Amino acid sequence: MKLKKFLAIPVFSAFFLMGFVYYITVFIFIEDWVGLQTSAGSLNHVIFSFVASLCLLSFLVGVLTDPGRVPLSYIPDVEHGSFASDQEPKKNVLQSKYCDKCAAYKPPRTHHCRVCKRCILRMDHHCLWINNCVGYWNYKAFFDLILYSTIGSIHSTVIVISCTHQKDWSNSGTALKFFYLACGAMTLALSATLGTLLGWHIYLITRNMTIIEYYEGIRATWLAKKSGLSYRHPFDHGVYKNITLVLGSKTLKWFYVFGFHPSHRGNSWIPFPRSRRFDKRLIRVALCMELECQRFHKPANPMEKRCKFIVKHYSEMHHRRYDITKGLDTGYAQNQSLYSLSSPSSFL
Repeated sequence: MKLKKFLAIPVFSAFFLMGFVYYITVFIFIEDWVGLQTSAGSLNHVIFSFVASLCLLSFLVGVLTDPGRVPLSYIPDVEHGSFASDQEPKKNVLQSKYCDKCAAYKPPRTHHCRVCKRCILRMDHHCLWINNCVGYWNYKAFFDLILYSTIGSIHSTVIVISCTHQKDWSNSGTALKFFYLACGAMTLALSATLGTLLGWHIYLITRNMTIIEYYEGIRATWLAKKSGLSYRHPFDHGVYKNITLVLGSKTLKWFYVFGFHPSHRGNSWIPFPRSRRFDKRLIRVALCMELECQRFHKPANPMEKRCKFIVKHYSEMHHRRYDITKGLDTGYAQNQSLYSLSSPSSFL
């Protein structure tokens, strides 16, 4: 069943491109530059072949690995009740975690893929080149694929440029010149494209975000800024911690394709710890709004209504609800100075 994923034009195209770049780099440009029999040629041959092998291995793992399937037995936790109001039924809490297309509940950071026709854990995007979704279990292989492809493309570009620079073009025909120019432009374009993609995913990893969460965060940031608040990604734990959550706790295994998933703990298949700072902000914003309404004995003004909407939006987007009553009682007991605050944004 998994082998059918290779029967796709983008996958064949990726195989062909990797084979073509490897052939022209090793058997044409290295041979024409310093020769494969020399020490410099053999060294470049070994290095480029090693990087190409890692690239191919990462590609195969990315294609064959299941990105993350939601168990049928999963049921969301609604023990903490609703965050909006006592009148809002818990049915709405469950609906925010329910996938109508799969007819099943979905855990945090899970999205439905229209191509795979199922929900994917920590879905990043659906990649046509590997004919598979990039999700919880194969994201590391996908990142290694981009990394080794970028290194190989840059190495190939350097070899092509070096060979072109030292070649004697006095007796060369137009076809040969065009071939060298086309190969140089191709490897340079690959290096720039893959390098940009690599930088983009390095940024996402340092923030512990997926592409979907990045664009959701743009909307949430706009809503928060409109109400005078600030938004922070709920799964952001700092640069180093974010990297270890995605690539693993051991640095040497970051570049090992078959490394165990860093966040997997036994049978715990949803290891997505939230940022405590994000949870405290949500509770403090809701607490401040409630205290302001009780202090002045007036209905919520437009500012407070917008704050409440954003808090609800964050909760629904990240599948988490908060009990305002408990937080309110705690605030009364621990910090009476909350009454002196004039705006919910003072907490942010």
